[in-house]
Amino acid sequence: MAEYIAFQLWAFMGGPLRPDRDWKPADSMNDAGGAACLFNARGAEGWELVAVVPQHDANARDGTTYVAHMKRRIAG
Repeated sequence: MAEYIAFQLWAFMGGPLRPDRDWKPADSMNDAGGAACLFNARGAEGWELVAVVPQHDANARDGTTYVAHMKRRIAG
């Protein structure tokens, strides 16, 4: 069995935060180094990055946002 999480990557990598969402990432998470720290922290919890998928977003700087998908095994 596995569980999955997904999140918009650019919310953590320097893209502008959208005013219509209640995301409040820490300043240190709002750059590429912060995203690497995020992935490392999730990896330490057993999460594995499965894919980063582009997704149309009219509010994004270039019309595209990226969604990171991670999974981890759970006992059962």
